Amino acid sequence: MAWYYDLYNALASDDDDDVKELLDLKQSRQAMDEFQQTENVAEFWTKLEGYPRLQKRAYRSLVPFPTTYLCESGFSAMAVVKTKARNRLDLNIDLRVALSVIKSNIKHIVSSQQKQESH
Repeated sequence: MAWYYDLYNALASDDDDDVKELLDLKQSRQAMDEFQQTENVAEFWTKLEGYPRLQKRAYRSLVPFPTTYLCESGFSAMAVVKTKARNRLDLNIDLRVALSVIKSNIKHIVSSQQKQESH
């Protein structure tokens, strides 16, 4: 319930429609069950339907950290890629690989390729 009071205090001086939507959310048993089943607040707000104004406000407060984090990790990856020894590499391609959340499975890739026969 702490999430409710934090959000209510943020909305108390704002638009009446937002406050009404928040009060509806508080009364919703389905929303409470959904909140208890989710692992984090961001996941709760993405799954929640029927409260677009509150979702928009929640996204604005939840998104700045990941955006800043991704920006900083991008600069760190660029610093690693653009060393003196490797300054001629194509930064665009290397950064895409360095920042990808998909981890490559080299053993699978190698095993799926046709082996070259000896002469």
